[in-house]
Amino acid sequence: MNIKRTTTHGEYGLFSTCPYEKNQVIMTLDGYTTSVPTRESIHVGNGIHIHDCYGQFMNHSFTPTTKINGRNVIAINDIPIDTELTFNYNSSEMNMACPFQVDGQLVCGKQS
Repeated sequence: MNIKRTTTHGEYGLFSTCPYEKNQVIMTLDGYTTSVPTRESIHVGNGIHIHDCYGQFMNHSFTPTTKINGRNVIAINDIPIDTELTFNYNSSEMNMACPFQVDGQLVCGKQS
């Protein structure tokens, strides 16, 4: 995994350093957990939000390259080297600590 500035927003993102096949587990999220969401946490279970040193750099996309299944980050399609690893926050997160808008669409998680 490589953390670098994205070309779209100038923020940091997580990029692949090797290719991944569709449905392959890219990584398993690991780190400390909290019972409430924070800006950098990822929802991994009922009342469980994890702070992963790489996962915190995964940006939102309405056309994501990955999905979150429990603590696993899974490739939605084949992912070439140097592709940004993103997921749809509205599909995986519950109530987000910091909702935002993208092109007029609210990104707030499933239950805000």
